Amino acid sequence: MREGGNVPSFEPTQGNYVWTNDANQLWLAQAQNGASAYTAVSSSDDNTVTEAVSDYNSYASSTKSAMAQWNTHSYGGGDADRNNAYANIRQGDGKRLWMSEWGIGSQGSPINAALALSRQVLDDEQHLHPVTWVGWQAVNEVGDTPNDVWGLAYRDSNNNISYPSRYYAMGNYSKFLRPGYTMIGNSDANTLTGYNASSHSLVIVATNNSTSSTSATYNLSNFSSVGGVATPYQTSASQNLAQIANVSIAGKTFSTTLPAQSITTFVIPNVTYSNATSGYYEIVNSNSGQLLDVSNGSTTVGASVIQWTNTGGTNQQWSLVAVSGGAYEIVNRHSGQLMDVSSGSTTAGASVIQWTNNGGTNQQWSLVPV
Repeated sequence: MREGGNVPSFEPTQGNYVWTNDANQLWLAQAQNGASAYTAVSSSDDNTVTEAVSDYNSYASSTKSAMAQWNTHSYGGGDADRNNAYANIRQGDGKRLWMSEWGIGSQGSPINAALALSRQVLDDEQHLHPVTWVGWQAVNEVGDTPNDVWGLAYRDSNNNISYPSRYYAMGNYSKFLRPGYTMIGNSDANTLTGYNASSHSLVIVATNNSTSSTSATYNLSNFSSVGGVATPYQTSASQNLAQIANVSIAGKTFSTTLPAQSITTFVIPNVTYSNATSGYYEIVNSNSGQLLDVSNGSTTVGASVIQWTNTGGTNQQWSLVAVSGGAYEIVNRHSGQLMDVSSGSTTAGASVIQWTNNGGTNQQWSLVPV
């Protein structure tokens, strides 16, 4: 069982489980005992994208409807499979996508292992677009080496912990591309770009797999305004997410040299886009004129959702996240929790609260024109 209450089956094509349409029965059982209000069902957690797509396509429509999330490992499968999963399972059926496990054996050196990790992140994020990307383990098992990616931190035979290049390579992504960023397209397969419209920050993660340095130029002219410098953080054979000298930006363009076998994150402040919003809304009652509000700005699970006069607080700001069937999850900006009908009640007058995402339909709302 993964954190958050989804229950996946693990690698059914590897013989670990036989799991066909049991998700529907599991969902019905949850509904009968009330657990569907806070627990959701994930699809099978298969070894390759190809197998995970095939598993999903084999399920009955009722089984698919019972699922909130589709999981896959990324040990195999082509980009066509990743594109297919995103188009049909995420966009078509409205399921959350998780890349729930990846690792790789010896790459010959610590920096080669780091580059292998970066290449996999790039491939998955550019084609599969998962909301979560998970490495195999935080720390490797004894017997593994810093040259593989069976962990991020390295544990030796005496249980000493150290941090090889792969650890910092993950940091090139995870330290900077935080919740609130939107991944945006670019013309370079070796680059991942994210933009936060609320903080006006742009992050570019560039990988140079070559054994020679290479020049790169980044054209940011599609943005309305851009800050004057990009701050680089670099991982290489001799650098561990090291902050290096700022790169000047002129005319919304900057050029730089990417060292051989390196991963570089550029952080650019004061970036605006004329068609961008923060992605959050105030929800105003037509009768009272008051706003939907998490009481007292609480971040506690189960806190009441009420109406209140406009305070400008982030506890009165909400984002709409599309799910299947044209419905939305309504997410509070301050707490990150979802608007939720308490205990999955169907009774008129039931309390509305905030709760962690459980994939339940009591956290899904439709917008009906009036």
